[in-house]
Amino acid sequence: MPLVEQMPDVQRIVVSHTHGGPAGPVDIHLIHEVYFESLNTLKTAMASPQGVAAGQCLLRFAKKNATLLFAEHMEDVPMTNDQMTNEK
Repeated sequence: MPLVEQMPDVQRIVVSHTHGGPAGPVDIHLIHEVYFESLNTLKTAMASPQGVAAGQCLLRFAKKNATLLFAEHMEDVPMTNDQMTNEK
């Protein structure tokens, strides 16, 4: 975690501990999300000395039990009941 926090241009870090799903336990126990402005910013950060060190640390720690995924993130705030009523 400290190495990830030192990567350039990190906007936000979210760590989630899972509790399973509707069907029961899952093999995923921890989700570590690191947010960047763009895919290019992410790639630059991962190529930085801090990013390389963080990747090497992850491989030593988690070995084959880690999966890295790149995803676009969209976030929305649900409308309130008043907003939904006014929109009709």
